[in-house]
Amino acid sequence: MQADQRNRPFTLRFGSILLLALGALGAAALQAQDSGRSDWLRNPAMGNYKAYAEFKMAHYGAARTVWETLAEIGNGDALFNLAL
Repeated sequence: MQADQRNRPFTLRFGSILLLALGALGAAALQAQDSGRSDWLRNPAMGNYKAYAEFKMAHYGAARTVWETLAEIGNGDALFNLAL
């Protein structure tokens, strides 16, 4: 019985750490979804990925908006995708 009681604090700490890590990952995922024009210009790869995801979900207007933003700075991938 004493061994079980000694392991319990470890189990609670591990569970708390795991829960905290999962919460942090969830917050990071939500933040990644909320990207905007300044993010795309700062990191064109993220913008291209976002536009491609929008395109695959049949949100063509949203994809076009992102690619047009990137095309303004001469991004080749965006220019190519707009030409299709």
